[in-house]
Amino acid sequence: MGLLALTPLVRGSTPRWALAGAAWLALVGLSALILRRIQEGRPPLPGNPLQWPLLALIGVALTSTLFSVLPGASSWALVRLGLYSAVFYLTLETAMERRRIRWLLWLVMGTASLLCLVGLVKYLGGPVPVFWAYSVPDQAGFLTATFLNHNHLAGYLEMTFCLGLGLLACGAAPARPVWIVLLVLILSALVLTMSRGAYLSLFPALLLMGLLRGRKGKVGRLKVLAAGLVLVLVVILVALGSTPAVERVQSLEDPGEPSWTSRVMVWKGTLGLIGDHPWLGTGPGTFPWSFPAHRPPGLSLRFRETHNDYLQAVSEMGLWVLIPLLWGVVLLYREGLSAYFRTTSRLLSGLALGGMCALTSILVHSGGDFNLQITSNGIYFSFIAGLIIAARKVHLLGNRHQEEQKTENGTPFTLVDSHGETIYQAQDEVPDGPDRRGDG
Repeated sequence: MGLLALTPLVRGSTPRWALAGAAWLALVGLSALILRRIQEGRPPLPGNPLQWPLLALIGVALTSTLFSVLPGASSWALVRLGLYSAVFYLTLETAMERRRIRWLLWLVMGTASLLCLVGLVKYLGGPVPVFWAYSVPDQAGFLTATFLNHNHLAGYLEMTFCLGLGLLACGAAPARPVWIVLLVLILSALVLTMSRGAYLSLFPALLLMGLLRGRKGKVGRLKVLAAGLVLVLVVILVALGSTPAVERVQSLEDPGEPSWTSRVMVWKGTLGLIGDHPWLGTGPGTFPWSFPAHRPPGLSLRFRETHNDYLQAVSEMGLWVLIPLLWGVVLLYREGLSAYFRTTSRLLSGLALGGMCALTSILVHSGGDFNLQITSNGIYFSFIAGLIIAARKVHLLGNRHQEEQKTENGTPFTLVDSHGETIYQAQDEVPDGPDRRGDG
């Protein structure tokens, strides 16, 4: 919980001291998890479909590090990868209980709302805490909150908005009126970040949400999604009516800033870098030092990142890295779709639907930015991936006990956690039927 709440508040945990602190917290938490599971006679880590792609990704990263052009930078990149892996396993273990899931959801919604409030105060010229006022530079016309860059705040907020809207669409949002107010606050702040990547990536995520709700036959819930789409359009149109927003859109072709033109130039240079190191890359985290030799003429800014997470991953770790990355993404969506369409639990449906749409948004955004290399956003990505896999595991566990119970006495099974709270209620012969209980 501390990782989810604290890492976005300290410049996205991009400084090395913040990354080191987050890694230490994750190491302590993962060690406690492993010791507890061993004492209980269970495997050290929870089994899950992503364990093999994750091991493959770590193996590729380690191999690339052995041949890195800058081993020190690669070591820090490995620390970040280990941190993301630890967060995934901690989430997977924690999200097996409904009470803890609720705490986690309120935590991320509360953290995002705090970021929005701090950002709005800064945006309007009001006083902010000294630490944030002096450690985070102001970007005129952009809402940045505690992040160094408005695009990275937008990446964090878009994932939160999609996750929260998915829970609302499935009827699993706790304290619904409060939840709606928080979603409106998050969306308003997201628009004021003036992040073009966030604007573009939010629409395919919401489109996916509408298609999945319609495919499941939840016509009534489509009204919620339609209202969400209309709200997005209205808020964006209002924001675009302001002078800073118009200037921001007009800067799309300005090669003096990280615009579309300059990004394309960097991508072309990165392809040349990949051509020189196709299989092992230059080493994780080494792009800022390896790119200058392939820097195209005409760039007026120094690029420390590719502004495309996929190209940068290949340039640093070689073409082999695409195998575990694509493998993991396919498994994530497969597990999410299975959990969403097969469960009758509103909570599990909401986690799967909101999680898949949040991942869709940030994966699209990563095609033109580097959100997943921002520590807090990468942690959030791992957290959402853990929620999706946990939703599927809880559903399968409920089905298994349902079959065992039917064999014994012919009655459906209700799965409860260690505190006696229901986290899954199997339905007799209607796996895709209407919900029969409150919020999952």
